[in-house]
Amino acid sequence: MTKQEIRKTMIAVRRSLPFQEVLDAGKRTAERLFATEEWQNAKTVMLYMDYRKELPTKNILMGAETREIVLPFTNDDFVIEAYAIPRESVLEVLRFEETGGGDIPNDFRISPMGILEPDRRTCRPADLSAIDLVVVPGVAFDVHGNRIGYGKGCYDRFLPQLRPDVKKIAIAYDFQVIEEEIPADPTDYRMDAIVTPTRILRF
Repeated sequence: MTKQEIRKTMIAVRRSLPFQEVLDAGKRTAERLFATEEWQNAKTVMLYMDYRKELPTKNILMGAETREIVLPFTNDDFVIEAYAIPRESVLEVLRFEETGGGDIPNDFRISPMGILEPDRRTCRPADLSAIDLVVVPGVAFDVHGNRIGYGKGCYDRFLPQLRPDVKKIAIAYDFQVIEEEIPADPTDYRMDAIVTPTRILRF
């Protein structure tokens, strides 16, 4: 299948997932991620706010008490800007997601796509050289570490700005990791590992 065909199929499957299955997958994947050497050695972690039944990141944010958290803001040109998020703001956004509404937390805004993201007016830009680990979203992956995103190249353009030793770990549902090799372009970034609810793949 082409990248576009794989993307379309995976998004359709993801949308059909029962809500409880999504929550359970997020919890189990977070537990596996926390057990990795990459997580335990990281002082500054870049995460993302999940969207439309992406694998949830709430449990990861909850378990990151001793780490500095960085979140992405994607501008109108689909360029990622990274912002440092104070711990108190992380807790506020977790409460916001738990209650399902209310005032938007401090240091956050809702993007035109409906994604919670850093508010550039109040957050400070992250020190990219301090990032030790990036938890990368994606639509599909293969067993060789190749990734399909949403087709805008946001992460493939952002990741080269980081230190060469920064670890890139994708989190995914099991069905998102396929045996068939994904067509990869020279500019596509391969993951160092993929963590799912049932396994960890390393490359």
